[in-house]
Amino acid sequence: MSGETAIHLRSGRLTASVAAQGAELRTLTVAGQELLWAPETALWDGTSQVLFPVVGRVIDDVVRVDGRAYPMPAHGFAPTSVFSLASCGEDFCILELRSSHATWIHYPYDFLLRLEYRLSNEGLSIHVKIHNLGKTVMPASFGLHPGFRWPLLPDVPKERHLLSFDESGPIACTRPVDRLVGPDRQELVLVRQALNLAPSLFEKSGIALLELQKRSLRYHTDDGRAGIRLAFPEMDRVMLWSRPSGDFLCIEPLLGHADPVGFSGELMEKPGMAHVLPGENLALSVTITPEFP
Repeated sequence: MSGETAIHLRSGRLTASVAAQGAELRTLTVAGQELLWAPETALWDGTSQVLFPVVGRVIDDVVRVDGRAYPMPAHGFAPTSVFSLASCGEDFCILELRSSHATWIHYPYDFLLRLEYRLSNEGLSIHVKIHNLGKTVMPASFGLHPGFRWPLLPDVPKERHLLSFDESGPIACTRPVDRLVGPDRQELVLVRQALNLAPSLFEKSGIALLELQKRSLRYHTDDGRAGIRLAFPEMDRVMLWSRPSGDFLCIEPLLGHADPVGFSGELMEKPGMAHVLPGENLALSVTITPEFP
């Protein structure tokens, strides 16, 4: 498969397409209504990037393993890697990325990263397995970076959109500092379990929601005509990000986070990393359920 190759899926009213490069979800429609934004290079050229083996930025753009420094781009190398197609059908596809000389330059571990996209009449499920093929414990993070259309409906202003949570809050959050996790902590104050969305929220940076107790949320118009529910049971953080001039809202379920400001340890010591035992799998899942008439 070339990086430009796209796999097209269909189930009932839903369609999706997934690119070989980055195993990235490029389109997701319900009854012809596109849920993902149309990329603009000047603002952000992604649609739903896969983040691995790190999330966010690492200090000096390197990770350290056993005293050696390895170059590591923000969000890891998965977004620019071409995945192989392991299996597909009308409503599903499985893509894989296996460790190679190209990945060992950045990350000296043997792994298999597998993503299964599966459509149903209700929505899209994404099942992830990170398999440690090596003989030592493997530190890893993972995230999805979907950019949903904002506004969801053209006749509803951005300020009339909400994020509704399944917990009453307040929710601990922080603002990134130069794309790193800063020391400050705030509380995201909810009104009737919802955050009122507005472009002004993202004038300076994104918002990292830390240690969510209920790992699901709903993005919707305030009149209830359109919405999207996300569930991410194994992932305890969410990054919210947009650009004030961009017609997108990124709602990013994450296992892990960027380096904390001042962190100087090895990758194994980085806060938020999962530690996958030799021969074991780390299994994660995200479901996206559209709520459109």
